[in-house]
Amino acid sequence: MRQSSSSRSSEDRFAHRPEVDHEAGDPTPIPPADLSNDILEGAGSIAAFLLGDSRHRRRIYHLVAKGTLPVFRLGSVLCARKSSLLNWIESEEARAKHEDLGDR
Repeated sequence: MRQSSSSRSSEDRFAHRPEVDHEAGDPTPIPPADLSNDILEGAGSIAAFLLGDSRHRRRIYHLVAKGTLPVFRLGSVLCARKSSLLNWIESEEARAKHEDLGDR
């Protein structure tokens, strides 16, 4: 008989997933307890995390419309992972630094 996903431990649910190549930038499976701390729900929460104030949510919607911000939706709610946003910031910094060096 198959065990339901709610009765399996978080280790069992993630045991079937292979190790991920971190150099390739693939996400690492995160246990549910840690994942809940990593997800921001709503443009206001994303704005507060990135810009320090939830009132900047229109700026978040603008970045989403441009396709530059790493976000996803849970139903109609705009969501983002803190870790993905931090990785995005690092890549944007590296890109800007590379472009600055190319201008010299």
